[in-house]
Amino acid sequence: MRVSIVSILLAGGILTLGACASADPSPMTLADRTDQCQRIRAETVPTGRQTGDARQDYRCRSRHASVTREGRVPYDGTRNAAVDRALKSGK
Repeated sequence: MRVSIVSILLAGGILTLGACASADPSPMTLADRTDQCQRIRAETVPTGRQTGDARQDYRCRSRHASVTREGRVPYDGTRNAAVDRALKSGK
């Protein structure tokens, strides 16, 4: 019984240390976040938060999947013919 309790506590401690080790304590700047978004071909969009950390204040949004508030996809010349047909037919 004692062995199983000790092993459970050790496993929990190792998981906790692993989670803490992967957290980055330094805040990200807007320039870093913009570079990160550009590497994955996305645009930087504000989330509405003002925490001082660009990871929480801005998100990367795909340029190919942007939808306006009216629920329509704006045409920017990057859609393919199948998407155009689906949007025109209303399906």
